[in-house]
Formats: sequence, C-alpha cells, structure tokens
Amino acid sequence: PLLLIFIASALLTGAYRHVAKQKAILDIPESRSAHFRLITRGGGIAIVLVFLITIILIPPESNLYWSLLIGGCWIALIGFVDDLSHIPPQWRILLQSIAVLLPVILIHGGAMPFPIWLAYPLTFIGLLWLLNLFNFMDGIDAIAGIELVTTACCAAFLLHLQNAPTMVCYLLFLAFAVLGFLTWNMPPARIFMGDVGSSFLGFILGVLALYTVVHGHLSLYSWLILLACFIGDTTFTLLHRMIRGDQWYHGHCSHTYQKAAFLLAKKSKIQRQSRQRAFAHRTVISILAIINICWLLPLAFLVETYPSYWFLFCALAYAPIILLALFFQAGQPTETLETVNAK
Repeated sequence: PLLLIFIASALLTGAYRHVAKQKAILDIPESRSAHFRLITRGGGIAIVLVFLITIILIPPESNLYWSLLIGGCWIALIGFVDDLSHIPPQWRILLQSIAVLLPVILIHGGAMPFPIWLAYPLTFIGLLWLLNLFNFMDGIDAIAGIELVTTACCAAFLLHLQNAPTMVCYLLFLAFAVLGFLTWNMPPARIFMGDVGSSFLGFILGVLALYTVVHGHLSLYSWLILLACFIGDTTFTLLHRMIRGDQWYHGHCSHTYQKAAFLLAKKSKIQRQSRQRAFAHRTVISILAIINICWLLPLAFLVETYPSYWFLFCALAYAPIILLALFFQAGQPTETLETVNAK
C-alpha cells in the first residue's frame, strides 16, 4: 500500500494544482516570502485526503481512529479556510483547540508521565503547540515535508525495534503521503502545502506520538529528541521575539532555517535569483535531514536504551540547534534577498 499511497498523493497533488491555477488559489509574494513568483497553495489537501482515506480503509483501534479522522478533518478544514481567506490568530487557536481536546480525552492524555493534574493540560498545550509549530516552520520549499518524512521514518524504525508494527504502518502511511506531495514541492516548489497541510501534519504526528507514549511504545523523550530541530528553532525564535517586544504571532522570516537559507542565497555565486533560492532551500533541507537521521535518531535510540540518562540525551539533541539559532541570530529582523540584490 505504500507505493499506492505515494502515487495517489502525487497524482492528487498534480490534479489539485491544475484546479488551483484555474481558480487563482495562489500564494502572493511579500517582503518576508521565500519566493518571488505566484505559486499555487493549499496542496496539502492531497496529503489530507490520501491519509484519511487510508485510515478509513485500514482503521486502527477506535480511540485512535476517531482522533485521527475527526480531529484531522477539523484541523484540515480550519487550515484550508485560512488558506482561502485569513482567519485571525485568536480564532484559529480557539478552533484548533476543539480538535486537540479529542485525542487528549480519547487517548487519555492523563496517562502521560506527569502528575494527573498536570498531564492533561500539558498534553493539550503540547499538541496545540506541535500543530502550530509545523505551520510556523513551513517557510521554505519542502522543509515541513522533509521534517515529517524523516521524523516519521526515524520513529517508525524505533517502533519496529519495540515490536509495535501497527504504529510503524501508520507513520509510514503518513510519510509516503507526504513523499508523493514532495514530488511537486521540492525546490524550486511548484505548489505549497499551505496551512491545510502543515497544521494537519503537526496534528496527526502529535496524535500518533501521544498514542505511542501512552501505550508505552516510545518515551516522550524520544519524541522530544526526534523533533528537536523544529521545537528548538521555533521556541528559541519566538521567545526571542517576545523578549524584543515583537508581535510574535505575526508572520516573519527570522527563524534559524530562514536566516540560513537567506545567507546561503546571498553568498551564492549563482546569478539567477530563482536558482539562488532553490540552491539555498535544497541545502537547508538536506542539512535538516542529515541532523534528524545522523544525530537525533541515535540519541533517541540511546534514550530508549538508557532512559535514566534522558536529560543528557535531550541536552545533546538541543545543544546544536540552540547554537545554530544563536549563530544566525534567530528572532532578529533580517534583510530580504530582494533588498540585498537591489543593493
């Protein structure tokens, strides 16, 4: 079924792109954009449809099934509406909270490794943060997709070692649905996944992670390590913006990965601006994939093997992410590539 999922996602993305161009569902470049031409958006709807159809045809146990199906549909609907017509941040968070409550209750967020009075609110905040985190980090070509694919595959490997084949399957179903979309989204992107895709991916991955932790398949620390690139970059950047007094919930281009892509494009000797961006985006997402597979996966394996040393392994996971954020001055305003080229 993995090959079928990949093909269906790729074909559906192409079909949606054709319709979106006709309906003028386009991402219009602005000063903080990582592109400078009109590109169709909302392509993540293909991932949503393929994955949800897959779990309908191959359903998991009921609590997980309804959390993924109902919660996923609701999050995707909010994201798609936001792609078509902007939803104010406070209303978006409120609407997302409705979906997040479902897995917290059905999958029993109180079983997380915290006191019961703390477990439910922390689980709720964690899921809400994760689905928005993917949205925040989806700022250059393919980065959200590459993060999802590498993280899901790394988690699937660890779950295979823990003899949890059902969860391996659902993580791979999600990963291959995203891989099909990436055939259109790799730099230079021909379509963007939009909020409908990024928020859906964060939510679904969060629900699957919650299920594996509650049922003892993987520890919470393993997931914190595997997601260190996205969690570390976003948390550092937004905290820095809050300290500066910036409106942190507004769009910006000061994440570590955005700063790195900007610097690579600026230093590139490639003449055409579109090729500069594609080169920079490919380099950044390649580095992200290498960090996830070669650094974070071994640390997650070690935390499963030696759980009493969780703090050490988490510190080792986040240290290079924080150092990179400090080096690139994440959270501080940056010039745009157009400004530099104009100079």
